[in-house]
Amino acid sequence: MIPPFHKYDDKAAQEPWTFAKNPLDPTKKAWLKLLKREPRGLNWTQKDYQNMNAHEEIVKNPPFLTNDEIFKFQIGNEEYSARYNSPKSSLIWIFFEEKINHQFHEYVTKNIKKYTHPTIVTMGLSSFNLEGADTIHIPLELPKTCCNLFYHLAVKLVFNTLSTATMGKMGRILSNWMIQVDATNKKLTDRSIRIISHHANISYEDACYELFKTIENPQINRLQFKESYVLQTLKRLNVTLSE
Repeated sequence: MIPPFHKYDDKAAQEPWTFAKNPLDPTKKAWLKLLKREPRGLNWTQKDYQNMNAHEEIVKNPPFLTNDEIFKFQIGNEEYSARYNSPKSSLIWIFFEEKINHQFHEYVTKNIKKYTHPTIVTMGLSSFNLEGADTIHIPLELPKTCCNLFYHLAVKLVFNTLSTATMGKMGRILSNWMIQVDATNKKLTDRSIRIISHHANISYEDACYELFKTIENPQINRLQFKESYVLQTLKRLNVTLSE
């Protein structure tokens, strides 16, 4: 339930809370480095969707999935002031015990003053400091593998911990459940129903009906990214949310 990445020319979309970008290369080159190949967009036309017997709404308003549309998600080094215009903005450098990338070091040093809370997260046996930035050191001794599996796993665990702790600080967790679930697919719909069933102490079937009552008539639209339909359902069922 947070605003997703959006295309640079989508002026109506809410700004995402976080950005994962390549600060060294322009967007097209960044996509190539990320995928290890050119993106494979779809040049499907309205007629193609008709031939596939797509839903009427898709035929009327076919999605744009070409490479040009993919490149509108600017994951490169293009200037984007929304990244640091917030009263509390953070530039975070995740760094392993390795040789410093001098290009990246130059980028951070040049841009660090734009942000209110620049932070360096170092992992490994040693750490380093950068003037103007806070340092968080996570002492780790990781085994070397051909594909640096344990380094990738460490990054995943750090980000998982960070996101979970953030949701907890924001009051988006009830007991051991993440209640800000956006029921946009079958897996998340099932999870939403199970959360409602557990906390409202009702059957899975009844929880399903209650969830879809909210979806049909929400108090707050999901696209406002304020309250999930799970949370709205629990409130309507008078479930205590103070845990």
